[in-house]
Amino acid sequence: MATAAGLPTRVVAALLPCTADSGTGPALAPCPGVPEALRNRLAELDDRAARLATERA
Repeated sequence: MATAAGLPTRVVAALLPCTADSGTGPALAPCPGVPEALRNRLAELDDRAARLATERA
């Protein structure tokens, strides 16, 4: 599901140790480095979207 959301496998690998079964399904716990990795990925996607919009115009 994470890769389908556009996360690269290196970010998914960083998230795996942060997951736990909460009894009602998987839950994500705080994990060092993950927020930064997600912010970086979002910035990459924003840059890519801007470039594509420029090319399209």
